[in-house]
Amino acid sequence: MRERFQYIKWLILVLIVWVVVSVVSVYFTQFTRTITIKEKYVKPGKRGKFRIIDTNGENYEIVDNLFLLEFDSADDYGNIEVGGTYTVHGYWFRVPIFSWFPRIYKVKNK
Repeated sequence: MRERFQYIKWLILVLIVWVVVSVVSVYFTQFTRTITIKEKYVKPGKRGKFRIIDTNGENYEIVDNLFLLEFDSADDYGNIEVGGTYTVHGYWFRVPIFSWFPRIYKVKNK
């Protein structure tokens, strides 16, 4: 019984750390930019990822986010047109070794 309690305790601790790190990373790395779309594509895989590239060569991933209550990434991606200019709201940063890109959670037509 004690081993099970230890396991549950560690599981809860890991979950709490994950939530705290996720919330902190979202709120402390937020940005708003105006970008013009050069290219858009869906990265294949089990869960395809919506990606866009702006005219400055910056890559972004369009995502849903539970903490920001944004769940319309597919609609945002579908409404984006190559050559269009948009104001985007996002978070995160580029880490090439992990293939991490800034994440966009809200797109507004300029």
